[in-house]
Amino acid sequence: MSRPGEGRSADEVRFGSLLNGLESVTNRAEGPIRRFVGSNRLNPLPHAGTISVFLLIVVVVTGLYITLFFEFGYEASYSSVVGLEGHPIQRAMRSIHRVSSAMLVVTTIVHGWRTFVAKRFTSSRRFRWLTGMLALVIVWLAGVTGYWLIWDVRAQAITETLASLVSPIWPTAEVAAATPSGSGWLTIFLIWLAHLGLTAVIGWALWRHLRAARFDWFPPHRWMAVMGTAVVVAGIAFPSGLLAAADPAMAPSELILDPYVMFLLPVLVSPWGPLLASAAIVIVVAASALPWAVRRRDPPTAVISEAACTGCELCVVDCPYLALSMTADGSLAVVDDERCVGCGICLGSCAFGAISGLGEVVFPAEGDERADVIVACSRELRLSKPPADVVVKEVECTGAVNPLAIGEFAKGGGSVHVIGCAPGECSYRTGNVLASSRLTGTRQPMLPRRWQAGVIQDWAAPDDIRDLIDHPGVHEVAEADPAPLGGASLARMSVVVLISVLLVGATSASLAFEGPVGDPSVRVVVDHRAGALIEGGVDLGGGPLAVVVEGTAVERVELGDRSRYVDVVDVEVPLGSASVRVHLDAENPIELFDGTVDLDPGERLVLAVVDALPTPEAARGREIFEGAGMSGQAGCQICHSVEPDRVLVGPSLAGIGDVAATRVPGQSAAEYLRTSILDPDAYVVEGYRSGQMLPIYDELLTSEEIDAVVAYLLTLGTG
Repeated sequence: MSRPGEGRSADEVRFGSLLNGLESVTNRAEGPIRRFVGSNRLNPLPHAGTISVFLLIVVVVTGLYITLFFEFGYEASYSSVVGLEGHPIQRAMRSIHRVSSAMLVVTTIVHGWRTFVAKRFTSSRRFRWLTGMLALVIVWLAGVTGYWLIWDVRAQAITETLASLVSPIWPTAEVAAATPSGSGWLTIFLIWLAHLGLTAVIGWALWRHLRAARFDWFPPHRWMAVMGTAVVVAGIAFPSGLLAAADPAMAPSELILDPYVMFLLPVLVSPWGPLLASAAIVIVVAASALPWAVRRRDPPTAVISEAACTGCELCVVDCPYLALSMTADGSLAVVDDERCVGCGICLGSCAFGAISGLGEVVFPAEGDERADVIVACSRELRLSKPPADVVVKEVECTGAVNPLAIGEFAKGGGSVHVIGCAPGECSYRTGNVLASSRLTGTRQPMLPRRWQAGVIQDWAAPDDIRDLIDHPGVHEVAEADPAPLGGASLARMSVVVLISVLLVGATSASLAFEGPVGDPSVRVVVDHRAGALIEGGVDLGGGPLAVVVEGTAVERVELGDRSRYVDVVDVEVPLGSASVRVHLDAENPIELFDGTVDLDPGERLVLAVVDALPTPEAARGREIFEGAGMSGQAGCQICHSVEPDRVLVGPSLAGIGDVAATRVPGQSAAEYLRTSILDPDAYVVEGYRSGQMLPIYDELLTSEEIDAVVAYLLTLGTG
């Protein structure tokens, strides 16, 4: 095989060395767990990927159960959770759902990290890495939407933070967050759909992640039993509890935050929030693109000898990445170069020498000096160095060692010590198990029984390869779930898992976060279209809106310089008693609020300056006016502004709802407006000429659409 660094650029060698160092640190960090458990077969971390799939099932099952008792709406969602907390089984299921969700994030990150440092993201595994990254991001987003479903102060914090981030491109989001209106049934239902849809995407990503390989989907039964028991215990021991209901009149500052899902919220509420959010997106995109950004040379691929291949299909069955298939007549194995990762496992499965090109192991020939030989996979040798005086044959994976070649060598009196990865640790998932089965005579091609005594197997984590050489044959089992072990090892393994899950359960339910409380404030929420009446039938007329605190004007909002003004204005006020006046600063001031407030820190006086909700017919009329008629070409706003004194082609329609009845004697406002649409020249406004508006709208719009436009125009007050 090629030596490390051979044929690679200096940058590739440096990056490979960095990953080797990170993998070495990771391996040493896991050492105490292995030593405490007392068995290399019971380290839970190599099974993090399959444990994630099991936890996803727990999350889905408990989530479906909770949904049976969930109601949609701001108050309804909160009340339904109050009911869940009042029933012991429902309370436990909700907590188990939270703990398993948090553990799902943890195990997915652990699996991703171990995949990264082991360099299992190159060549044909790039897409698998990408789908894994997608699953991780969606797991986090699904967790956020889960917490968002309960309309408490945590959901309020999510809503206000998200709205502030998107307000530069979607101004109405901040207004909607500041003054949630109605029952909220649709809002909560849409969040629930997003939560459900994201969970479905996780399942799809996992399917794409695993479908093109012969990997186990689920961990060994013992891990499912231990992990399932642990999340139940943690859920019961650390219930989710209930936070205060959302209150727009109070800044959400004191929260219980799940650090595994809500870790970004404290960051985003800081002054650097938008910048840090952008940085997080860049990091995720960069990590997803990593296999392409640090593209290494594609590994060598298997070469099939047509003359030697017998069509036995053993290589096709053993290839973990489905890179081999048979021709239509079943006589020859064919390699898919796009899927082949160069692991060499097919070498070990071919009894006829029909496969080459993957760095075959060459043992000393007959008649040469017969020395003991160590055969070890590259990962073991990367993490632990053998003594210099031993003969070592390095293979990419122990599955690449052909048992018949070992038998030929052992026949001459030499011994072979095969050292490979512990259960679940193999960089190619199945290579260690396949090699062990072949050497013990339970899988073809198998080592002849008479030579098995000259072969020693050790399948262990690479803590110290020297110790494996000094004490050979201690770890002879490579299967992930062998015969039951002693009670002590199982007990210690269970303790490790239980402590880990209890720690996650405790921190996800009790980690307090105190955001910036801030001074008391007056929050003026403005969503106003020029010419429209605000709630209460008041016409703002486009003048500036002034906020006066203790007799001093501290904020002025110019409403008349755009067709629509959308903003949330926060003005700090002194603690204790303070006079506040919010009014339209015009020739005839319109008072929106004038009084004394007495607010605590973080408390808000919320004033909504929003347009009165039009009737459904008027709302539809506005859509048609702005270009959504039967033909999609109404577009009245192209020629007519609704802003005062802003003239386009035709006169401004600001205030038309008030003046229409005065234009033509004997005609009501509705009659005048309808006639003006169908017969524009029946009345020509002074200063304009006839013929500027074509009489085409009786064909362009239906009668119902014209009625809707008239209803909308009647809502435009004096500008």
